[in-house]
Amino acid sequence: MFQALQNPLGWCWLIWVAIVVVLVRRSDRRLAIVTGSACLFLTLVGGTPLSAWLLARLEHPTSMASLPTRADAIVVLGGSYTASQAEPAGFKASSAFDRITTGLALVDRGLSTNLVLGGGIDPVALPRIHDSEALRPWLERRVPTTVRIHVIESSTTTREEALHFAPMAAREHWTQIVLVTSASHLPRATAAFRAQGIQVIPMACAFEGQARLNSHNRWTLIPNTGDLRLAGMWFHEQVGSLYYRLRAWSTD
Repeated sequence: MFQALQNPLGWCWLIWVAIVVVLVRRSDRRLAIVTGSACLFLTLVGGTPLSAWLLARLEHPTSMASLPTRADAIVVLGGSYTASQAEPAGFKASSAFDRITTGLALVDRGLSTNLVLGGGIDPVALPRIHDSEALRPWLERRVPTTVRIHVIESSTTTREEALHFAPMAAREHWTQIVLVTSASHLPRATAAFRAQGIQVIPMACAFEGQARLNSHNRWTLIPNTGDLRLAGMWFHEQVGSLYYRLRAWSTD
């Protein structure tokens, strides 16, 4: 709880609670209920395990034992790094960088000699190059020389990654394809690729909801940005899955 108070969000929440108390003391019942309900909602999604629990319900582990002994390609979706001139490595990693480490683990296992990277070009960040092209030099130093690194055409959505990957898979005659992405995103990503006729074998990683549930300090009551981020991830997947179904962009 003390750590939560070190965040400006925690102080804003305390001020909000104080306003609710003042409204109650002034007998402004209607405004107190509205303000208090909003404050309670923020507490639930930002200061309790609720957001982690909701996200964890989307995260279904996949076993390495379920993978084939050999695959034509390992596809790692983007979204876990961006090109950056400020970083010595040339890219900035995010909390979902487990996608890349999982891809490397599968390469180390000898699953495939083709590693395919998704992602796109950030219209604001510098340099304006494909995020995966910024990552490529770092990866090439960490994989055997027999491994080929492919980059999918710049994409802004998972559906675009599937659309741009389909002709690559056809050109290379790939049929056994392992798809790597965050566990909460994997159901939508798998459905999007299969809607393009690409029969992928899903491989989950970056279990952020599960990790939060396993942490020692799950209850803070005072909202924190970490739990609010998990709530945003859950909401993003719910809206995204619904939108993909309405547009017939997935097999669900």
